[in-house]
Amino acid sequence: MTGVPKFLSAKQIADMALEGLPTTKRGVNKVAQRDRWTSKKRCGPGGGRLYAVSSLPVEAQNDLLARAGEVKRKLAASSSRGRGRPKGSGAFFVQHPEIAQAVAGWVACRKVSASIIREMIVQHFDEAPCLRVVQKQIATFERDNELVLESFRDPSRFKSTRRVSLGRADAGITYANQLWELDTTPGDVLLVEGRRAILGVIDVFSRRVRFLVAPSESAQSVRRLLASTMQAWGAQPTAVATDQGSGYINKAIVSALELLGIEHRDCPPASPEKKPFIERVFGTFQRQRSEILAGYCGHDVAEAQRLRERARKDSGKPLIVPEMTAVELQVILDNWADGTYLQARHSTLGTTPLARWQSSPPGATRAPSSDELRIVLSALVGERTVGKKGVVWQRGSYWHPALVPFIGKTVTVRRDEDELGELMVFDEDRRFLCTAVNHERSGLSEEDFARAARRDQDEWMKAARAGLSSKMRRYRIEDARDAILRADAERAGKLVAFPSRTVAEPSDTVRSIRAAADAAPPKPTALRQGHSAGAPEPTEADLDARVREADQLLAAADRGETVDEARLRWARSFVTRSTYLTRKFPDADFSGVNLSTREGREAAYRQFQKASGSAS
Repeated sequence: MTGVPKFLSAKQIADMALEGLPTTKRGVNKVAQRDRWTSKKRCGPGGGRLYAVSSLPVEAQNDLLARAGEVKRKLAASSSRGRGRPKGSGAFFVQHPEIAQAVAGWVACRKVSASIIREMIVQHFDEAPCLRVVQKQIATFERDNELVLESFRDPSRFKSTRRVSLGRADAGITYANQLWELDTTPGDVLLVEGRRAILGVIDVFSRRVRFLVAPSESAQSVRRLLASTMQAWGAQPTAVATDQGSGYINKAIVSALELLGIEHRDCPPASPEKKPFIERVFGTFQRQRSEILAGYCGHDVAEAQRLRERARKDSGKPLIVPEMTAVELQVILDNWADGTYLQARHSTLGTTPLARWQSSPPGATRAPSSDELRIVLSALVGERTVGKKGVVWQRGSYWHPALVPFIGKTVTVRRDEDELGELMVFDEDRRFLCTAVNHERSGLSEEDFARAARRDQDEWMKAARAGLSSKMRRYRIEDARDAILRADAERAGKLVAFPSRTVAEPSDTVRSIRAAADAAPPKPTALRQGHSAGAPEPTEADLDARVREADQLLAAADRGETVDEARLRWARSFVTRSTYLTRKFPDADFSGVNLSTREGREAAYRQFQKASGSAS
């Protein structure tokens, strides 16, 4: 084709909008791959490929030929714009800042090859530079951002080699046992029992250290390490620093430290710099002793692979044969910690840990006794409610006489793994109450154990009731009540309340009641006695006369004789009073009768009247 280039890029073809072809670079590339256009590699900035014009569809070639002049002008203008671009490998990324940002993000995540980065560019963007340009861009970016890239790619190495570390990590530590650091590391020595964990504790002031070989980092292992260290060093720490391992932050350890009054500083995850001294002593032991021990299996995967290859060369099998036991490793750790390490001069201390320990001023708390540590550092069972069967745990009943006052209350229970028949009980203020045992641990049968528990409760209740009874006799509630009533009466007698002024007349019902009361005959003298103001109390003879009079009136009414209606109402009311009942039936049992209500007195009268008639 005269005046038309033999090769064009996908972008040039798309910009020309040739007949039958897509108008985007991505679309042109897809069609070229589908139809297998002839192409060649493009040289210079930007890279990519150039497609042969002869491979285009016929209609696109005809359109291109018809617009030859226009095409020539567009290509010339595009070429002139490109002359001003900056030279060098970064020209492409200067023109495409979004691609440069993507490359920076991918490179910061991890170190990958330039060819992979270029494939990512091809998949995410319409244009891609050649491989050489990508390589130069990555090299320049890594050189200019070396420190930041390491903090993303290898945070641990960055912290240990690049992180600014001014001052001293033990600043503020002024006496021994002020702060202990605890941690666990996997043992790099294969043992006959299998691989074991190594728990360590170090005193920050003196750098004195102790180790414990254990099956794993468990609460039981941590308690054993703390108890043995306190007994060996004769003091308990003011504070301990641990990581977020399950053996250090479980409720058993946290509650035990609270009971002992020890501050627990749990460091954030992935922060070994918060407890640098125990981390460093682990590394020192690995270098000085672990690497020369039989069964050493390497500190990391690469070293372990090298050791297995060496074993393959020596024995024909890529296996590291264990030769030591856990007890033997424990002896080696103790000898190194209390011998070589304790008596070696430390550059940061300017002396040995032993001399530093001996020169410490006082300040730490004396360690509890072994029995006290056994109780405080026991395993946490949790909260339980003391019931009539004592403390129930694992379908067993545990009892101690000290639990009697706490029946119905919540207590905290701990246990010693070596004593399954015992439970240590604490009250809500974390004060130790007792060691409760079950009947098997007590040496008694279940029946005798229950009988003894009931005796404990009876004795306590007897003493408690006796003390309370003396207070009840000394401070009678009736006396207090009477004093209140007398005070009410005295206050009422000092005041005179005049009736309020009224205007409205009473209702018709009230007026009819008043009229009936005015028309009623006067009551007998016997009925009026004791009711008038200042009248003397009725005598025994008066009461007997009232009883006879009421009986006579009721008998006359029963015979059909004419009786005064007012006196008959009085008689029927009087026989239902407690005065009449107690004098009429002096031998009757009124214990089951409620004489405080009118209904009860009427029922009693009918009952005892009937019984009296039957007896006669």
